[in-house]
Amino acid sequence: LVIIHGTGCAIEEYIKQAKELADKYHMAVLAPMFPGGLIQRDDFNSYKLLSCDGIRYDLILLDMIEDMAKRYPGVHTDQFFMFGHSGGGQFVNRFLLAHPDRLKACSIGAPGRPTFLNPDEDYFWGIRDFKDYFGYDVDLEAVKKVPVLISVGELDNKFIGDSPYGDNRVARMKSLQKNFQEHGVHTELTILPGFAHEAGEKERGQAAQKFFIQIYNSNYSFLNFLSLTLFLKEGTKKDRPAPQKRIYGINYSALEAAVRRIQQDVDFLMKYLPKVPDDAYVKVETTKILKQHKAYMAQFEEMLNDEKNRITTGTCMMADF
Repeated sequence: LVIIHGTGCAIEEYIKQAKELADKYHMAVLAPMFPGGLIQRDDFNSYKLLSCDGIRYDLILLDMIEDMAKRYPGVHTDQFFMFGHSGGGQFVNRFLLAHPDRLKACSIGAPGRPTFLNPDEDYFWGIRDFKDYFGYDVDLEAVKKVPVLISVGELDNKFIGDSPYGDNRVARMKSLQKNFQEHGVHTELTILPGFAHEAGEKERGQAAQKFFIQIYNSNYSFLNFLSLTLFLKEGTKKDRPAPQKRIYGINYSALEAAVRRIQQDVDFLMKYLPKVPDDAYVKVETTKILKQHKAYMAQFEEMLNDEKNRITTGTCMMADF
């Protein structure tokens, strides 16, 4: 989990909130502190743009993560969750567009100056000249694979300037969600009741953690499904060898055990999935995966029946002999 600070650099409360998540799910927490005033004495905004005045703050972060992987080899750093509020939300917003392949999911908290998937407007509001800053264009297909949560306080409606996207943060977050969804990015919006732009660190952190846990559990529940898919794709009825005790080094009893674990996952999902909102990431992805694997499971059942029939026939022949 990477937590990005805002303009004031206050991040301690978010780190405290992340402790429960880190302990329960064995996650490492990285909370970098980006310096201000590197080029101009009173500049505390450059890091939010990721690429500014020749400094690539996104690459600095990735270097930190690489160093963390070397120091702690047990920490998986290929992909990670990322959260940031206000100025940190700007960083997360743009990191999503610059490095979508590194994110499992992200939580964008009320950035005042968000970047939209708008090819008709220059960076930072849009992405028309994105390549001039990062050396490549936005990979929309990769961005679409990252679940996004946008959060903003209900009372975060103070005037922050005229813009076609809205003149306050609540309006701009609604515009950002709409823009992302129009481009096929799964985006949820959480409006926190009773909060303006300041305070509410606990509630913001909890909203992000709830979203990340949802994604984590969704991925974990279907590891068996995904591994079984690879097996079945290679061993289709057309090209697989005659039924035998082992296929591709996997025995049937192990696969039957995997199916039982999958059934337990499905039973759990059938109990709780109806209570989840229809547009929630876990429900959308679960429904998609269930449809995808329905045919595979039927095929696998046929394979098991073939094997059982072969064993039964073989037993009878030996008894007759």
